[in-house]
This record gives sequence, C-alpha cells and structure tokens, in this order.
Amino acid sequence: MKIKSYAKINLSLIVEPLVNNSILHNIKSIASQIDLYDMVSLNIIKDNKKINIFCDNEEVPCDNKNTVYKVLESLQKYADLECGFKVHIEKNIPIKAGLGGGSSNAAYCLLLACKVLGLNYGIEDFKKIVLGLGSDIPLFFYQSSVYIEGTGNIIKPIKNKINPYILIIKIKKNGLNTKDVYKEYDKKTNNNKFNNKLINSLESGNYEEVINNMYNDLEYPAIKLCPEIGKIKEKLLNLGFDFVMVSGSGSSVFAFTKDKKLINTTLTQFDNKIYFVKSCQKVY
Repeated sequence: MKIKSYAKINLSLIVEPLVNNSILHNIKSIASQIDLYDMVSLNIIKDNKKINIFCDNEEVPCDNKNTVYKVLESLQKYADLECGFKVHIEKNIPIKAGLGGGSSNAAYCLLLACKVLGLNYGIEDFKKIVLGLGSDIPLFFYQSSVYIEGTGNIIKPIKNKINPYILIIKIKKNGLNTKDVYKEYDKKTNNNKFNNKLINSLESGNYEEVINNMYNDLEYPAIKLCPEIGKIKEKLLNLGFDFVMVSGSGSSVFAFTKDKKLINTTLTQFDNKIYFVKSCQKVY
C-alpha cells in the first residue's frame, strides 16, 4: 500500500533562547503542508520483526538511523507487534531543506502501518509513539495548518483560508544541518515575540496581512551559513513575488504569489541542473 508523504513550510518560526541548561529550543511556529511529496509504500513482514527500508536517494540512510525505522520500531513496542515492515521511499522532497521530508516520511509511514494493521489509533496515540523521535513529526498527523509550541509537543489546528501559488527553490549541492543553523542562531541575541496577528489573518483569509506577519528567526543564520540563499531571495523579490522566506532551518526558500504567470516565468529562470525548483500549493 502507498501513501503521499507531504512536505511542509513554516509560515512563521520564532525560536526562544535556551534556558536552564536545556539542549532543545522552545519554538512557536505555524506550518502548512504543501503538494510537494514523496511516495511511501509499506508491506508487512509476517515471519519476523525486521524493518527493511529502501530509498531511491543514496543520501538517505536505510538503517536504524532513519527516522522511519525509529518510528516503526516504536510502533512495534507500543502495539506489542510480532511483525516487521518493508518500506520503499521514492524521494521528491529535497533533503536538508527545511521542508520536513524525513519527519513526513516517518509520520505518514506510521499512519500507513496502522491502517494496514487495522490499528484504530488516534492522534494522541501517534504522539506517544513518536515522542522524542523528531519535533516535526506530529504536525503531519493533522489535516490542517497548525500552530506549534514548545519542542513540537503542543500542536493546535488552525484554519488557513489563503492558498497562493508557491514556488520552492533549493540549490541542489547545498544543504544545511539543523544543528548548525541553531548553533549559529545562538550566537546572536534575539528577543522576537510570536505575533498572533498571523493566525487571525490566516483564519480571515487576509492575504496582505498574512505576508506582513510571516517571519523566521532561523532565516538569518541560514543565510549566514549559505549566502547563496540570500541571493535567491533577492532575485525572487526582484522578479515580483509578494513574499519570500527560508522554510524552517533551510536551505530551501519559498515564495508566494497570486500570479500564475509569474510562477511559469520564474521556472525558466533557474537551471534545473543546479537548482531544485517546484511549483506547488497548500494541501493543509
């Protein structure tokens, strides 16, 4: 059985300073899933508890370092399963891009496994299964845009009434490690506060107010580590996009517009041998 494993973009990401010797930052964020997706297929292995993962991208680990492996292993323990799993991942979402590809694969693989096994679990069960395995995983359990707080453990669905055309761009040879971006972020004092105006404008469908209130604390350190990201952002703004921002910790950039022609024109402006370029829209 197969399932689409969607990417996400962060419409806002506020990172709070580390406190009390903690190793994880608390965040406040809004994320939406977009119709850029991997295809994940899963089959049950009845005679043993092995977890076999196959992927068409050689950069993706297929052993117990893969988040999919960790989540399925956690499911085995949670549900007291005696079976194993065979998973195939067809990658379209670029890795190290801030688009949540690995977390999405893990979340959707869990949903698929529970469906195949006939396990009638809900979101709270899913959260328990993935606890500590990745802060982005739980957001993919919701069929809506979401507000995220804490270390990804507090999630609230929100109504997102805007649906602009979205362009995703990433330099293929460049990827950013999330830990490196946070380390760079920690070098600078930052006291930005989450703005509830973004939630209100999303729920009312006020596009102009949405783009006026989107912000990403990790954009600065991402551009500091990879200056080419800033050049892409500048080019997209000069081409006429309404808003351009790094998603998550990067290194991908997303751009909003209501003009479909601008999307089509821009797709020809970037060499596909150098850049990953994809036109998409919101799914949730």
